[in-house]
Amino acid sequence: FVPSYGKGRSYQLTNYQADIFNAIFLKENPRVQVIAPTQYGKSSVVAMALILRSQVYAEPYIIVAGRKDKARIIKEKVIQHLFDDERLWKQMELDKNEPLDRIRRERSKDKITWKCGGEIKVLSAQTKSQKNVLDSLTGFGGSSVIEDESALIPDNFQAMVLRMLGGHKNNFLFKIGNPFTRGHFLKTWNSDKYQKIFIDYHIALKEGRYTE
Repeated sequence: FVPSYGKGRSYQLTNYQADIFNAIFLKENPRVQVIAPTQYGKSSVVAMALILRSQVYAEPYIIVAGRKDKARIIKEKVIQHLFDDERLWKQMELDKNEPLDRIRRERSKDKITWKCGGEIKVLSAQTKSQKNVLDSLTGFGGSSVIEDESALIPDNFQAMVLRMLGGHKNNFLFKIGNPFTRGHFLKTWNSDKYQKIFIDYHIALKEGRYTE
């Protein structure tokens, strides 16, 4: 099942987009790392998989973005696809001071909680007050983390993510991005513990995501 997208047409996943979707929704491997080019559509696919997984299994998820602008994009994608189908947005726990139309229009909500259980929270690792973000991350206590632009997340912040996950027997870490730096992202890419999904521009061209 994929949410309807736009006016009367469904979002058709390419083969490699389906790999990304299934890695999150099925959670067959507790450690997954994805390298994919910009504008491939990975943020939309991650958002759709997260909405369905967190609702169906009533699980809490935290999305940690390596940059502030990426945190904004990923939360906008989550809210955008939440309104693809009324069965999805009707699961939102709404505060009386949060009109549904404002959430749909502004797409600025950092935390979404479901009536059926589970939630999605978005944080940025790029902030002047990193301690406040680390405190928030620790307080969240989630067992499942999605990292967007993971290579841009500082190693000390990554260590905090791993410590948080270590408090849960069945934890899940999904790292997505491009190899901009040579920190933890490179180390885990070379680790046998991680399922790897590698998408380059050749694949994007073949799948019709890029034009020549």
